Amino acid sequence: MGWLIGPWGNLGVWIFAASISVRSFGLAPGIDVPWLCRLLLDTFQNSRYLGSFFTSLVTHAFLFGSLIIGVRLSRGRDRTILHIK
Repeated sequence: MGWLIGPWGNLGVWIFAASISVRSFGLAPGIDVPWLCRLLLDTFQNSRYLGSFFTSLVTHAFLFGSLIIGVRLSRGRDRTILHIK
């Protein structure tokens, strides 16, 4: 998904990441930050949720990381040409 969002610029990428954090819109079913926050609160009440919380946290980190890496790769390299006189 990052290679599609990359040309939008930094602001566009952050707006997209924030919008899928609040609601996934069916695009990436693994991203659901409000649910992750509720799971964190449940973890403080009962330690049996700790394993699920860490698994979900790592999944969110990988999904957002892949978005950022896709953005970086989609922008290409700086094509500066050296002119020597």
